[in-house]
Amino acid sequence: MMLIAAGLPGCGGVGDGSADPAAVVVSTAATQTVAPIEAPSRTVVFYNPYAKVDFALSPRLLAQHHDHAGVSQTKLIAYDAAGYNVIGLQDYSGNPRADYAWTSRRWPPEKWLPKDFMSRLKNLELFLPNAEEVGLADLHITSTFVDSYIESELDPLVPPQPWQYRTGTQMLKLIKEKGGVACLAHPFEPLLDTNYWSSRELPCVEVYSAYAEGLKDQGNPYFTSRDRNKVLVSNWDRLLRENSRTLGIAVNDHFGPDTPPFVKVSARARDSGKILVFAPEVSLDAYQRAFRDGAFFAVIDRGATKGNFPDVRKVVVDLDTLFIDTPDNVKWISNFGEVGDHSTLRLAELHWATSYVRAEISNADGSVIHTQAFSIRQRGDLDGDGYVDAFPDDLEICRQSDASSAPAASLSQHCGGPP
Repeated sequence: MMLIAAGLPGCGGVGDGSADPAAVVVSTAATQTVAPIEAPSRTVVFYNPYAKVDFALSPRLLAQHHDHAGVSQTKLIAYDAAGYNVIGLQDYSGNPRADYAWTSRRWPPEKWLPKDFMSRLKNLELFLPNAEEVGLADLHITSTFVDSYIESELDPLVPPQPWQYRTGTQMLKLIKEKGGVACLAHPFEPLLDTNYWSSRELPCVEVYSAYAEGLKDQGNPYFTSRDRNKVLVSNWDRLLRENSRTLGIAVNDHFGPDTPPFVKVSARARDSGKILVFAPEVSLDAYQRAFRDGAFFAVIDRGATKGNFPDVRKVVVDLDTLFIDTPDNVKWISNFGEVGDHSTLRLAELHWATSYVRAEISNADGSVIHTQAFSIRQRGDLDGDGYVDAFPDDLEICRQSDASSAPAASLSQHCGGPP
């Protein structure tokens, strides 16, 4: 006879009063019955991207991860004057069949930018190795933090070299192997098969593009017929349902502060996509760790005067609530849609199957900040399947934690809280 415990006092009860989400089959040789398992009583933040951020002391680094400034001193000076601290040395790359694409990485910066130019910069403190990989016609990826050249080799009769790829999956794998973060560039059409993208370990997606706003200003039918930036955010939410750690960035992509005055783009669209990264110090290593952790905001800076985006003083996470300290408007979004419109979100009010929440903070100027997503689980759901069950051992580990005098860090590791 096989018998599996149906519930634990320390881990039981559905937070929103809904029906039991799971049951365990208890078998004997003669009969088979279904015994319910109580879901835990508490929904908790399993991963907080801002857990390491000191909002009072951490530098707030204004950064750009997708534009085409390359190593143009004129373009970089424009970014410096606009108050940016970090920018990728970036342009199209990785397609040896296209004359507009780079065939070498613009790295290190000292090799490509004169010392006297660097000494004149007032705000730019960090450069990033980066490129927009255009080796495949139907897939553009930015390859941030990859400091060596990669490219496509599409001839099936030619064996690929270690820096070459033939498929999108191979490109993503190569970027990861070279220590980079691959970010899906401008997915302006709905991603129908998000499991496809998630299974290929896509860590990042663009959620706002000034390019879409600029082309809409110019009356381009593709961008006036549908709000393509809403499609980007919808795609992000689709990917978050598969992987709550998917990062979302806002970018300029051709319409940064260096956009010439004769280009018909409104002041609100120009230089409207950026990120604000909370690194513990101004160094490439610290910046990269903070970005990978999700310790940043995606900023949609729609004001005619730049820099007047929402003011977020801090993010506070505890066992019961998520709190955004801001004078501006807050909206909370989860895998069940909008779930709150106040600065404080009570975790107990979330559906038991919530897997993530993120916040959108907006102001009267029309600017928006997207937080990165907070991973949500039921207390005790170690494997992230949405249930507290015996597969493989959620209940036993939670029981051991509750029965012991385990410190908070142990409870966080085993049962999802404190964050």
